[in-house]
Order: sequence, then structure tokens, then C-alpha cells
Amino acid sequence: KFSFLVVDQLQKAGFEVAIACVHHNRDFLKAKFPFIENFKIYSARGTFLRDRANNIAAFWNHSPAVWRMCRDFKPDVVIETGGVITSLFVPLLLGIPMLHYCHHPASAYAADYAEQNPIHKKVYLGIVRWLEVFFAKRAKLMSNSKFTAGVAKKLWKLNSEILNPPTDINLFLPK
Repeated sequence: KFSFLVVDQLQKAGFEVAIACVHHNRDFLKAKFPFIENFKIYSARGTFLRDRANNIAAFWNHSPAVWRMCRDFKPDVVIETGGVITSLFVPLLLGIPMLHYCHHPASAYAADYAEQNPIHKKVYLGIVRWLEVFFAKRAKLMSNSKFTAGVAKKLWKLNSEILNPPTDINLFLPK
């Protein structure tokens, strides 16, 4: 939902928008977000290890969609609003400026349970964290909260600007 909110605001500001996503049902996306008009979706054609290894599957499934989007749409900037920061290698290779809106570093979830993981998962987490730092250093980094900025600072040793997501305050009632 957040990504489509960003799309809506960018379109209202006069920008053309393309979306690269792992979700492979384009009709579902267009039906779920009918307020978004005239956008192109680049999605995964097939999924590899879809429900087996979440972080690595997201990387392998998302990156081809990002590659097609960058090649065909030729964006001026790529904004990553999900958690798959490693797919930013595509715009990095192509010299396209990048912005990563961090909801929470992917490796931080697993780091909370690192002592419970077998050695192969610990090695995998180390690789994921190294890749996250590599790409985060090359993108403009923004966080959705002070807490997330603190996690990014702790894990990645990077500062980020805080941009809180919009909140519908009509949902909250006094007392």
C-alpha cells in the first residue's frame, strides 16, 4: 500500500511511474489499487524458492523485474520502498540514482534470532548484511521512523533522514 501511495503522489506531481515487484498477478494489483492510473508494472515472470528462503528468493525474483524496468522504462531515479535493497544492484550498474526508503533492514529481523540459527543461516545472514551495507552506502537512505533510523545506524553504521509515513488520524478517537 505504501508503494502505491508513493506512486499516487508522484503522478499527482507530474511524474511518469513504473513499478517493479515480485507480485506476479498484474490484474490483482490493478484491481486492488484502482486509483492509480497509467503506470507500468514489471513483475516476476516466475518465482524461485518463493516460500522457502524469503530474503534470497525476494532478491532473485525481484532483480529481473528491476532489470526489465530499468532497461525498458529508463527511470531518472529508482526508489526502493520494500525490503529488498540488494535489487538496487541493477540501477547501480546502470548509473541510475537510488533512494531506499527503509522500513526495517531485512537482516535485522534474522539478527534478533541469530543465536537460535544453525551455522549456515549465520553465514547467510552475514552475507545479507554485507550486501545491505554495500547498497545502502550507494543510495540516498531514508527511514520511516526514529526507531528504524536507529536500527540502520546500528547495523549499517549509516545515518538516514526520517520521513514518517502518512497516518490517517481519523482512525483514532480520543479516550
